[in-house]
Amino acid sequence: MSRGQDGDEPIFIRSNWGTSRYVYNPRNPVGMGLILFEVTAKDVDAAFCLSVSPPEPEAVLTSIEVSLSVTVEEGRC
Repeated sequence: MSRGQDGDEPIFIRSNWGTSRYVYNPRNPVGMGLILFEVTAKDVDAAFCLSVSPPEPEAVLTSIEVSLSVTVEEGRC
């Protein structure tokens, strides 16, 4: 990638992992800012998810009462 103004480091550099993707350049102030923003945004999301209580479960039935009535008429089958 081309260098920015004043000959400083580019914002994006090729990944050192052997892939063709680009990553933020920590030697560039804007690249470092983007890295910090991305890390803190993920941390805020994770902290928010951990601090929010799950909803209270609905009441669970502890017992069920069943009534059954059987009538048999004589002579009918």
